[in-house]
Amino acid sequence: MKAIVYEKYGSADVLRYTDADKPSVGDDEVLVRVSAASINHGDLFAMRGPASGAWRSGSAAPGRTSWAGPSRGRWTRPAAT
Repeated sequence: MKAIVYEKYGSADVLRYTDADKPSVGDDEVLVRVSAASINHGDLFAMRGPASGAWRSGSAAPGRTSWAGPSRGRWTRPAAT
């Protein structure tokens, strides 16, 4: 899979497009095949340095469920490939 990552704080120049390992998914989690992603002002703010709390980038990404753990309920089901 591909990912845009940053390993140090800074401007958008620290962003790097790279290969990444497919994440492991637990029985109570869902894996989403993302069809598009964006960098928004929140991501750029987080890249300035440590904040007072946890930050998770990539909060806006459309996609389809590619795997759902058995304890996730009936509302999720794997997408047809």
